[in-house]
Amino acid sequence: MLKFVENIYNQKASGKHSVTVFADLKKAFDTVDLDILCRKMEKYNIDSQWFSAYLKERKQYTTVRSASSDEEEVTCGVPQGSILGPLLFLIYINDLPQATKLFTILFADDTTFSLSHSDPNILLSNVNKELENLKSWFEANKLTLHPMKTYYMLNFPSKITKEIFKDKVYLNGHKLERIGEDQPIKSFKFVGLQIDEKLTWKRHLTNVLDKTSKGLRALVQCKKILPAQVKVNIYNGLLRPHLEYGLPLWGFSRGSAWNSIVKLQKKAIRAIADAKFNAHTTPLFQKFGVLKLDHLHQVNVCKLAEQIVKKEVPPPLSDLLTFAKSSRMTRNSMKTQLTSTNKEGPIAAMALLWNEENRKMPGASVSSYAKALVRDYMWQYSQYQCVNLNCYTCTQTKLKPPILTEDLLADQD
Repeated sequence: MLKFVENIYNQKASGKHSVTVFADLKKAFDTVDLDILCRKMEKYNIDSQWFSAYLKERKQYTTVRSASSDEEEVTCGVPQGSILGPLLFLIYINDLPQATKLFTILFADDTTFSLSHSDPNILLSNVNKELENLKSWFEANKLTLHPMKTYYMLNFPSKITKEIFKDKVYLNGHKLERIGEDQPIKSFKFVGLQIDEKLTWKRHLTNVLDKTSKGLRALVQCKKILPAQVKVNIYNGLLRPHLEYGLPLWGFSRGSAWNSIVKLQKKAIRAIADAKFNAHTTPLFQKFGVLKLDHLHQVNVCKLAEQIVKKEVPPPLSDLLTFAKSSRMTRNSMKTQLTSTNKEGPIAAMALLWNEENRKMPGASVSSYAKALVRDYMWQYSQYQCVNLNCYTCTQTKLKPPILTEDLLADQD
């Protein structure tokens, strides 16, 4: 997903129009030809004889109540629900990018294509041509594209581009439906993230809010029953995965939905502590070792940046960030100052965030940067003090009167 989004921003920075096609395959795992799969495995120097014995001569039957059908041999398809199933399917379609000029992303049976050009008319012609090439490849490999469930999306489209592409993208003689703000389908779920034509992530933020609300309800229902540590585990199991998944991408988006998620997280930490609805949350975050959403985003961004610069990611991602080389930098700071090829997009924002945080902790190395960031945030939480002179909560709990300083004013709850 990160490479896909960065590619869109690359084309935008180059002044090109781009289109993305989200392809859907009919019963992808069930229609894999086993003979073709074994031949492809031999091409990749994989012992196909063992896999042939594993895949072929399998039989299946159906049981309804006490009646069972006759056994029939399975002649195609890879086992679903197994660890090997998605891997075998990826081997089967791994040569697909060689059959098209489209930028291709393969993720199990979710196949996504992207193409760009400075002239929208030429782009439309190239897209239709490449879709025909894809159709031929899928037919040769005994797979079938589903035109009714295949969509296309114009990235950062202009009115002229929308008009040129209107009802003119075809697959197997069927008009493909466009995803866009002015269309019935506003966004598309790609690798678990709701993506829209302008990469605003608004609908994904709404989706995260809906999912985390369910986890919050579970916390509220048991806040007076279970001990705090168990409720922390519930938070980590029901809320945190939704907050962290794809956070380095959608976390740079801000707006009403983001603020709603922040408020929801505060309600969750109050439920864990069984605190009042207006209790200050910063001390509670520190007490239970939970990061605020904004800080959670920054830590996840820095973790991903660490993996990229240390080459712990797949090769297509390893060159997205590089060390900055400037004569004004000292020898130590040069090791942790990062730069990106684009001036906008998630990678550019990642480099800016890294460099900004690095100025606060110049001594931190790349390998320990995210951990140092977590420690710094937890220390900030421990130093929290309310800055509201007439705070009702502080009055009721008989806290010390606030000390008005610039740092405390900047750290209001």
